Amino acid sequence: MLRYLASRLAAYVAVIVFGVTFIFFLPRLLPSDPVEAMLGKIQSQGQYMEQAQVDALRSSLTDAFGLKGSLAEQYGRFMKRVLLTGDFGPSLAMYPTPVRQLILDSLPWTFGLLLTAVQPPAEAAAESS
Repeated sequence: MLRYLASRLAAYVAVIVFGVTFIFFLPRLLPSDPVEAMLGKIQSQGQYMEQAQVDALRSSLTDAFGLKGSLAEQYGRFMKRVLLTGDFGPSLAMYPTPVRQLILDSLPWTFGLLLTAVQPPAEAAAESS
C-alpha cells in the first residue's frame, strides 16, 4: 500500500512540474513579445509618451513579467516563485490581473464540470451493483 501511495505521489509531482514547465515555456515560444504588444496597445489608444517614459515602462513590464535575464534564470525564478508561493505572476493577456486570481475565479466552474462528469457514472455503477 505504501509503495502504491508513493508511486501516486511521484506521479502527481511529475504532472505538476511538467504542467508548470509547460506554462513557463509556452508564452516564450510565441513569435511575439508580450512587452512590445502591451506597449503597442497603450500607444494605439492615442496616448503620447516620451521615449524615456516608453523605456521606463518597457523595463517595468519586463520586470513584472519576469523576462529579465537568460531563459535558465527566468525558469529558475519562475519555478521558485510558483512552487514556494503559488504566485504565477501577472497575466500576459489580462494585465495586471494576477494569474492566481484568474485560476480562483475559474475553480467553481471547473468543480461544477467535474461533478457533472463524475456523478452520472458513479450513480450508474451504484445502481448496477
